[in-house]
Amino acid sequence: NETIHNVPDATATPASVCSGQPINIVETSCIATSTYAWAGSNGTLGTGAITDNVTNTSGVATTVTYTVVPTANGCAGLPITVTATINPPPVLTITNPAPVCSPITTDITTSATTAGSTTGTALSYWTNAGATTSLLNPNAVSTGGTYYIESSVGGCSVIQPVIVTINTTPVLQTQNVQICLPNTADLTA
Repeated sequence: NETIHNVPDATATPASVCSGQPINIVETSCIATSTYAWAGSNGTLGTGAITDNVTNTSGVATTVTYTVVPTANGCAGLPITVTATINPPPVLTITNPAPVCSPITTDITTSATTAGSTTGTALSYWTNAGATTSLLNPNAVSTGGTYYIESSVGGCSVIQPVIVTINTTPVLQTQNVQICLPNTADLTA
């Protein structure tokens, strides 16, 4: 008796991740017991789900193509290819705003604060580096300190500190001085 086995097929959904985040592509087949061997165009090899971690510092999205071969009951199926798009993080360049004196406020939402950064990103403003507490009035910061700007695009984000300096307004101390002519007074002391 001969046993005839179906040739396994494979399907997989392309992935899109941020640079440095893990790729996780799970293959499926019409034969539940199928196993998978894969090879990436970046030189990585593996079996089972495609798990890879790729860094992209190019400034533009890049792709890695994976060739997957399904196997079931000793029979190898036709290879398929699936891609993962690796998105770079946005560039976020911060220029600290010029110091001001109270009660003047500082606007950290100006384009001068983030000049040289990736354009077209969504910017958000935080009071902490973990980006868990929003800065309520980033266009009118009234207290000096370190705040944080987050730039996000395509699911990728980066956060950088911005230092706001708000100095106390100096108080001018004066005294009444009587001077009889032709005498003079020194007002620089």
